[in-house]
Amino acid sequence: MDRKILAAIIVLASIAAVEGVYIALTMQGLTGRFPGSIDVIYSEYTEQLNANIELIEDLNELKMEHTALTNEHDRLQQTYEDFMVEKNETDESYAVVLNDFTALESEHGETSEELQELQGDYNSLWDNYRDTQAAYDSLEADKSSLEAEYQEHRDNYLGIVGEINARAGLGALKGRMITPEDATVVSATLDVTITTGDGKSEMVKWNDIRDLYDWVEANIDYTYDSPHPVLSEDASVSPQWESETYRYPNETLAEGRGDDEDQAVLLASMLQAYDGDTGYWVIRASSDTSMRSAAMMVGGGRTTILDPESGYYTGKEIGSLLEHPAEYTIPNWFNDWGEANMRVTSVFDRDTCVEFGSTQEFYDWVNGL
Repeated sequence: MDRKILAAIIVLASIAAVEGVYIALTMQGLTGRFPGSIDVIYSEYTEQLNANIELIEDLNELKMEHTALTNEHDRLQQTYEDFMVEKNETDESYAVVLNDFTALESEHGETSEELQELQGDYNSLWDNYRDTQAAYDSLEADKSSLEAEYQEHRDNYLGIVGEINARAGLGALKGRMITPEDATVVSATLDVTITTGDGKSEMVKWNDIRDLYDWVEANIDYTYDSPHPVLSEDASVSPQWESETYRYPNETLAEGRGDDEDQAVLLASMLQAYDGDTGYWVIRASSDTSMRSAAMMVGGGRTTILDPESGYYTGKEIGSLLEHPAEYTIPNWFNDWGEANMRVTSVFDRDTCVEFGSTQEFYDWVNGL
């Protein structure tokens, strides 16, 4: 037992005894007999009472502290018990982790050995890769060089294909045969007309055009074509052979001969060299048994046919070069030709080639210009 509590109990007991004596004397009326003693006793009593009060206060304070300590003890006890539970669980987890760690440590040792082996394999593969990469880079450089060389040969081949197929008169390619800027063509034209058509009157121009026609008719002899190859853009495909061949105007001039399409291309080139502002074309027509080409002037829905190979021109029947609607000029040309089922198949200039399914389509085209 705490000493303060024990002292408080003793004091309380003493005070209780003094109070009992004092009360008894008072009741017997004896207090007057012992005036000094009673006062002393009462004074001591008062002192003891005050001391008692202090002790009671201390006792209450001690009781509160004791209660607080008890509660704190209980809380700490519970915390301790909870901690012990967690500790036990942690110990169990630790044991599992330790076991796993031991197993992983063993696996780590095995894995380290495998890693060393893999590292050796990797180093070997890396060396092989670098050697292979160097070989690949060398091959890639060779490939790029070969591709560039192939493309150059390919471009050259396609240029040859275009040149050869133009001579076969395929589609718009034949337009490249009309060459009014060629020096030989310009020279031959000016030999006939002296100057170009710039600044000349319409009558003078018509006379010059007739002179150019007459010159081609008189100076270019007819010759037959030899079979001509047509090449595919795929070099592995064998060439096909066409019966007709187009010549450049300078070739026709140099040899002094050419068939109907060569004379028509030459005349169209000379007409354009003389007067580039007028629409000069080459017209192609066919019958059941043959084909024919001529130079043609087109403008304002009217046409003039100039066919030096056959000696025909629009207005020949009256001896004067004329222009008429296509519905008039074409039948007259066909009549001079004199074969069955004749029809216009195409026209072309330097930049354009127009194909027709019938002569009526040609009429519609002319009238739509």
